[in-house]
Amino acid sequence: MAQSRQLAAIMFTDIVGYTAMMQKDENLAVTVSMHYISVLKQSVSAHAGEVLNDYGDGSLCIFHSVIDAVHCAMEIQNQIQRKPQVPLRLGLHVGEIFFEEGKVFGDGVNVASRIQSLGQANTILFSKEIADKIRNHPEMKTVSLGLFEFKNVDEPMEVFALAIEGLIIPKREEMTGKLKKYISKNKRTSFKKWMIAASAILLLIFTAFIFKDKLTSKSVVNPKENSVAVLYFDNMSGSPDQEYFSDGITEEIIAHLSKIKGIQVISRTSVLPYKGKPHNMKAIGKELNVNTILEGSVRKSGNVFRVTGQLINALTDKHLWAVTFDRDIKDIFEVQSDIARNIAKKFEIEISPEANKKISEIPTRNIEAYDQFQKGKFFLHQKYFNTHLDDDFEKSRKFFEQAIQLDSGYAEAYAGIAELYDEMQSWDEFNSPRKGYQKKMPKEMPGQKEKLARKALQLKPNSSYVNSAMARMLMHRQESDFDSGFFYLKKAYYIDPEDPLNNFNLGTALLKKIGLPAVSLPLLLKAVKSDPLDPNKYVYLGHAYATLGKYPEAKQAFQTCTEVMSDNFNQEYRLLFWLTYFGDLEKVKKQLDIRKGVYHWIESYYYAVKGEPDKINPEWENTALILLATNRNKVVKEVLKQSEAWIDAGNADGLGSYDLLTTSFYYDAYREDPDFKRILAKAKKLQETNMLKYGNIEIPE
Repeated sequence: MAQSRQLAAIMFTDIVGYTAMMQKDENLAVTVSMHYISVLKQSVSAHAGEVLNDYGDGSLCIFHSVIDAVHCAMEIQNQIQRKPQVPLRLGLHVGEIFFEEGKVFGDGVNVASRIQSLGQANTILFSKEIADKIRNHPEMKTVSLGLFEFKNVDEPMEVFALAIEGLIIPKREEMTGKLKKYISKNKRTSFKKWMIAASAILLLIFTAFIFKDKLTSKSVVNPKENSVAVLYFDNMSGSPDQEYFSDGITEEIIAHLSKIKGIQVISRTSVLPYKGKPHNMKAIGKELNVNTILEGSVRKSGNVFRVTGQLINALTDKHLWAVTFDRDIKDIFEVQSDIARNIAKKFEIEISPEANKKISEIPTRNIEAYDQFQKGKFFLHQKYFNTHLDDDFEKSRKFFEQAIQLDSGYAEAYAGIAELYDEMQSWDEFNSPRKGYQKKMPKEMPGQKEKLARKALQLKPNSSYVNSAMARMLMHRQESDFDSGFFYLKKAYYIDPEDPLNNFNLGTALLKKIGLPAVSLPLLLKAVKSDPLDPNKYVYLGHAYATLGKYPEAKQAFQTCTEVMSDNFNQEYRLLFWLTYFGDLEKVKKQLDIRKGVYHWIESYYYAVKGEPDKINPEWENTALILLATNRNKVVKEVLKQSEAWIDAGNADGLGSYDLLTTSFYYDAYREDPDFKRILAKAKKLQETNMLKYGNIEIPE
């Protein structure tokens, strides 16, 4: 969509101390907020302005006329002095703005926001550009507060206050906000000297802390500065049938936050273990390595709902911010976006136009379709992924299909069914049917899955979720189209590079099929950082480290995996292989006893490493790794033959991995063998070819 640019007067408003007010008296805070919103909308409309964003405790408004904007600000401050009095600050600036998807952006917006941040209750502050345009209006007296250097603004700016009866003129020494520092012409020299002295003191303090840590040998928890875990919101609707609704809001907030650069947000799979349990914020913050936690509740009744949220400092357990939304169901998308924006605002992060566009996107105009989609997603992710029971499969499919019936253009609903079918196909291929489980996948299902994924892509080609569904379909169909699947994996990653699932999917594809562990490693590390309680991610991280010969790091990853293992852990086979590889046989035996008769090859590999060849199943005794594990040097030619077959087939993983052939201790006895050197050269050539074809991945900092 083309951008629409214009010059406008921009006004930001903010209720001072709203968080503390909410914590002290929720009813008062809601009353104050409703009074403020009523006055705001009436005044802005009366002065030919437009409210573009309503943040609950603040707003962004624009006007065609500077005079109208200032008159509106004056009227608002006059009206809200009546009970219930609203402690409001306003900031104004004039500059060029542009619109994308109904949202406004531009440097002028950022400057107005920063000017507003300097204010106190009952103040109107503005830039020199505003002051110059109202100079000839005697009813608008102004006072200069001096020059201020704002964050992410190159040049210092002079800020003015409206000095009329009833308004406060803030004292410069008491002003705080989104500043680098205060600049005063007659104090620049002394300020510079003060900064030098302060820097020296800080250096001494920092040095002392370094030596204190070294002397005491205590580890220091240092979570990322702007990091947050969004715990699943409590369902307060009085019915467990409404759980899908509160879960859906939680997951959408997580998804929105992951799109904002500068915020480290924890994936839903790592916060899921805390769902429905008492919250020890300090413990959760330490386990997830975050410094803030968002918790809340959802109450839904008919077509209205209430969402409350509290942002908590995980290090001190103190509340930083709180909000309550009482809205109609049609406002659900706006509420989810506003919560994400409020957190970014609390972290003093400016949301990029691209990110703002993504979190403002409305997936469907049909609220009932959205409700059915959320139910389908709930039964897919929270139920079927864990149970694989027929009943959960059918419920998920029914809800997705109802969403499509209500909105035939709902791309995510088509992708949801495609994901459901893909999960069923994967389960059907690798597991024997049991009571309550799907006995046989319908023959038509793979074809249906492909049609659904392609329909979703046609409707929304730039959706990360849709592209991921398309990639899964292509890679998992009977005649796998890996190159096309990889294209869509890569596209999904570039659309949402902070999404842990996108990092994980792309990282595992680079590792398993393509044999590029060094390229996959930073992606897997990002995935683990955002999803620290998902054991599946540690398995592949350990796999990458082990293939590269980084054994201490690999063992640590596998150890962490065993510590966070859960009932829905689907990579146990891969974990048991690597634990056996490194000789951690006690853990392997324990799991084999639990899963008796499930992992046949692993059992034989376990006995080979343990040195009990008579217990190896004859069906597996001539596979390469079991031959290597039993150290039968006489069969080296057979092992190399199997490795070469993998490489010739273009499989760069496992036996065909150049890195594994180079680093594995299994091959130490064969390094000088001519056939080994020839095959190693083949593996290297395959890796170089794959690097040129697949390895050009840009990873944002």
